Amino acid sequence: MGFAVVVAIFLAVAGLFVHVGSVLIVAVRVNRRNPPLAHGFRPKVSLVRPVCGVEYRIEDEIASSFGLSWQNLEIVFCVEDEDDPIVPIVRRQIAAHPKADARLVIGRDIVGANPKLNNVIKGWRDSTGEYVIISDSNALLPRSYVEDLLSRWQEDTGVASHAAIMIDPASFAAEIECAFLNTYQGRWALAGDSIGRRYALGKTLMWQRRTLDALGGPAVLAREAAEDIASTKVLRGTGLRPRLARKPLPQIIGPRKLAVVWQRQVRWARLRRAGLGGIYGVEALSNAVLPFASMAVLAGLGVVPWLAVLAYVAAWYLAEAGLAAAARWPLSWRMPLAWMIRDVAAPILWFLGWGNRFEWRGVEMSVAAPQAPPPSRAASSGEAASRN
Repeated sequence: MGFAVVVAIFLAVAGLFVHVGSVLIVAVRVNRRNPPLAHGFRPKVSLVRPVCGVEYRIEDEIASSFGLSWQNLEIVFCVEDEDDPIVPIVRRQIAAHPKADARLVIGRDIVGANPKLNNVIKGWRDSTGEYVIISDSNALLPRSYVEDLLSRWQEDTGVASHAAIMIDPASFAAEIECAFLNTYQGRWALAGDSIGRRYALGKTLMWQRRTLDALGGPAVLAREAAEDIASTKVLRGTGLRPRLARKPLPQIIGPRKLAVVWQRQVRWARLRRAGLGGIYGVEALSNAVLPFASMAVLAGLGVVPWLAVLAYVAAWYLAEAGLAAAARWPLSWRMPLAWMIRDVAAPILWFLGWGNRFEWRGVEMSVAAPQAPPPSRAASSGEAASRN
């Protein structure tokens, strides 16, 4: 048996073993209940949600802020511009929930190149909770959102966050994005967290206020282009680590254009490559390309029949379908095609990840270490008077 055949057999067998193993780990994880919180552990929690612009079903996602079961909760929405079209939606939801401790703060601070972080700073200052959750506005928060995060808090937890999955795809391009985020990127993030390879993810970041303040406050997260990568790095050497909630956080995706999906994937690839270093090289081995190519080589050399290749591919995607079904993530007859398109695109996307520039919300950014920010342009303490 030649060396090439041995390598091909190893890659095919190991690839399927790791793939199915990660599927099983995540399927079990997302169906486990959180451990109960310690008796009497009911700290005040601040939910800080930076908002900007109007997206698909954004009002449902804003409204989910008010359906949380945690009682000792304040909600602080942040926006930079009084004329932003999201402002009437937020104010309408605040008015519809008069018993909630909720407000909107308006103003602008610049601490770095990241627009979301610049929007968050005033909310962090204005909030008063012992624990502060920075949560993207386009996430649909489950009722147990706060408990899900606090249940992951241990003595060595520095930040708790969520993997994200997409729900309610309303176009085939949206299903392709589900193929990238749900059973691929989300699966690997959750599986990695389960075996100790832990990274913060930016859809949600829960910090204990004293921890982040001791590290330099939220402005320290401006050291990287992405605040989740900065959160992971700033904890290094502290003895603290990130942890993910057991279940991912849903985002309503709706209709999507293929160009938008591709631009987002390229942006995230470049951020991962710049921020996570060597782990990005391993990412090239995390998809189906090498295992499928190995099976094709074996069939071409006559070691296995081509029918075995088809059976192998079917087993691979049946495992993904099983995970989507077990986790109750989007699953349709078109998803296998979306998974195939994703896997064909994966090598191209990986190579494009070596670029440095990207655009986010109309802002041209670089994955390089941000330059020193310009002087703060906070709207002064009077900005908080705009809340309601």
